[in-house]
Amino acid sequence: MRILHMDKFLHASDAAGGGVGRYIRTLSEESRRRGHTVDEFGCAADTGPANRPAFVDFNESVGWRDRLRILHNPSAAAMLHRHLRSHPVDVAHLHNIYHHVTASILPVLKSHHVGVVMTVHDYRQIGRERLFWRWGMDDPDGGRDDAFLREAKRRCAGLSGWALRLRGWIERAARWYARDVDTFLCPTKFLREELRRAGTPRSKIQYAPIPVEIPDAPPSADDGKTLLFAGRLTVEKSPGLLLDLAKRLPDVNLVLAGDGPLRDSLDQRRRREGLFNVELIGHLTREEITPWFARAAAVVVTSRCMENSPVAMLEAMAAGRCVIAPDQPPLREWIAEGQTGRLYKTGDATDLTRAVKTVLADDNARRTMGAAARQIVQQQHNPSSVMNQIEQAYEGAIRRCALR
Repeated sequence: MRILHMDKFLHASDAAGGGVGRYIRTLSEESRRRGHTVDEFGCAADTGPANRPAFVDFNESVGWRDRLRILHNPSAAAMLHRHLRSHPVDVAHLHNIYHHVTASILPVLKSHHVGVVMTVHDYRQIGRERLFWRWGMDDPDGGRDDAFLREAKRRCAGLSGWALRLRGWIERAARWYARDVDTFLCPTKFLREELRRAGTPRSKIQYAPIPVEIPDAPPSADDGKTLLFAGRLTVEKSPGLLLDLAKRLPDVNLVLAGDGPLRDSLDQRRRREGLFNVELIGHLTREEITPWFARAAAVVVTSRCMENSPVAMLEAMAAGRCVIAPDQPPLREWIAEGQTGRLYKTGDATDLTRAVKTVLADDNARRTMGAAARQIVQQQHNPSSVMNQIEQAYEGAIRRCALR
């Protein structure tokens, strides 16, 4: 089978691609092991190949001509057409292409008789972008200068927010994705039900968990005092909540593994407030983060926007670590209070502090929860088992395409 993965970035590094990039690489590695041919298509940086569209954030552009390209990127469509003429494929697996590569590539895939599968990594298909951003808008500290609130308002109410909402409304009204995508893969059951409620044909929706590599070695004993954050340092991930926690628990070590636009401001705040129990270690590869999972007593998820299926959380569970996560519907599919981890009120540093104290106070309970978390990932997220499901989706998409 000839498979083409399509994302907004081409050959993204772990730091740039984040969880979606690791998902694509895990699938690609498993596909190649099974004898499939795998190719990639997406936007390239200035140093990227000339036969790929340049990356431009049209939503941040000033001119209306560029803003209109969040609906249709003609260079992406033309370059994909040329690519498929010389590199034909059987199925295209789409990811976050919305306002970079855009839906302009769907007619091209159709004209080349390519089956189309799409993993729904976020909530754009549902049309409730504002609702899911608002999930974490409660301000438990009342009146503080809240970066998350400011960014959410900009994205939801500003010119950029209106442009994205208009794009989403036009796409859904025209049913571009609902019509031209053969199968939608949902990483959570919550998202599967939301997609059904949004009107996507039920016959096109399939639940398929994120594949995660399971370490062979059993979990080692943690150090009892280190908390790990692993992820992009962006506003929606709210890593600043860890610094709030560090002020409340000065005897606990907080390690932030990741990179992103907030890194400098987090480091400045750490120095300004004398938070010597906080360490910013930058982005780590999948191999490099393994010893940090082994050391950590727990891994903390801090997102204030609605999460979907965070890969860093699943990797922590695979390593046998207890996870402390915001109480959001998708995350409850893995984090059962007191059984596989602990939940706290989204964005609430006081409630997070309570959860952390509970976890660190009982070594046996913490390690029992980590073992139970690892078992869930072993059962549901084994790459070989997940790939079996996705192969079936590929084959179904190819059959649907042949009938068009």
